Amino acid sequence: MPTFLIEDRTPSPGTHALVIGVNHYRHLTGGSDAHKASVLKRLEQLDSPVPSALHFANWLKHDYVNTDAPLRSLQVLLSPGPFVDAKTGVEEEVQKAEMKEILAAFREWEKLCAGVKGNVAIFYFCGHGFEKGSQCLLPEDFGNDSTAEEWLTCINFNLTFEAMARVPVEAQCYFIDACRDDPGKEANVPSQIGQSLKKTSFAPAIPRDGAVYLAARPGRTATGIASGVSPFTHALVECLGRYGAGTTHREDDDGPWWVTTDSLRSSLLTYLAHHAVNDDIIYSSGMSKCDVQPRQIHLQDRADCGVLCPVRFHPEAAAGEAEVEFRQNGQPLAAFEPTVPLPWCAHVGMGDCDLQAHFTSYADVSRKQTMLPPVQQVRFTTQPRVP
Repeated sequence: MPTFLIEDRTPSPGTHALVIGVNHYRHLTGGSDAHKASVLKRLEQLDSPVPSALHFANWLKHDYVNTDAPLRSLQVLLSPGPFVDAKTGVEEEVQKAEMKEILAAFREWEKLCAGVKGNVAIFYFCGHGFEKGSQCLLPEDFGNDSTAEEWLTCINFNLTFEAMARVPVEAQCYFIDACRDDPGKEANVPSQIGQSLKKTSFAPAIPRDGAVYLAARPGRTATGIASGVSPFTHALVECLGRYGAGTTHREDDDGPWWVTTDSLRSSLLTYLAHHAVNDDIIYSSGMSKCDVQPRQIHLQDRADCGVLCPVRFHPEAAAGEAEVEFRQNGQPLAAFEPTVPLPWCAHVGMGDCDLQAHFTSYADVSRKQTMLPPVQQVRFTTQPRVP
């Protein structure tokens, strides 16, 4: 059964992606072989990772645009499958997200990534995870007590990330939509857990822009949506596709703007902060080794660039009675009133924007502001009305 949805081995720069989503854990509570579970028995079945992985994989397949490194390979592993094409509805069987299949797919992904200078590597995982010294990610077959070393069906992401520093691909992006809570004393979890998807090496590290984007803070759980796309993955696709462009672009001013590892982080933090289902646990972070200039991971036309505009007030008390409107080219784009919960964040296009803020007991504010991606702060400074 194939893992490749796209396989183009043309010897020129390209993007190579590996996407993994795990709903079904057959050895955990509720699974088909749950009686075998011997570790982390508190973990149950999930219903958000597969829809989330499908959403991200479909975006890569249909909407990813990088003229310097077009998408050349896309591997998808799902438990359960199949892969469903969001545009055509066509179903395609793919490999289960079991440890042996993930190892095989990762080896192929690593080989493809290292094959040509200028390649871009994208790794995505959504499923159970925890953090015990290292970030651990769980394949479908985790927890089988018939395995001689049961923790070998656990992925040690930190070791994997460090091992990838020896692979000659400068642009590496890792998206981890999984929990990072500590299982504590449950099942006497050892301090060194799991295995790396790549064999470790004592060779010197190669300079890279290796960016990691995590869906949870250390010690916290990630958020899923029942049978739907997780908030982190939804924000990721929105920022990659529209709101993540940086303020630098090609020398040709009419050319596309770039989404870089840095601009993506900035837009993700802003997007999640203003669209969080639970403010306490939704977070984006990174443990990057940026030894080279940030690399583009996606290109898009300037006309398609969006800007995230967090709204602030001075004095802060003015927010309680503010009515705000954003307009571009005479058309209303966003409006807020006191009944809308704070904080506010407008989604607008790039370019000049007319801003208006009306208050009851403070002076109204009206001005024009130029919006540039990825994030443009909007601050309304006012003062009490004169009687």
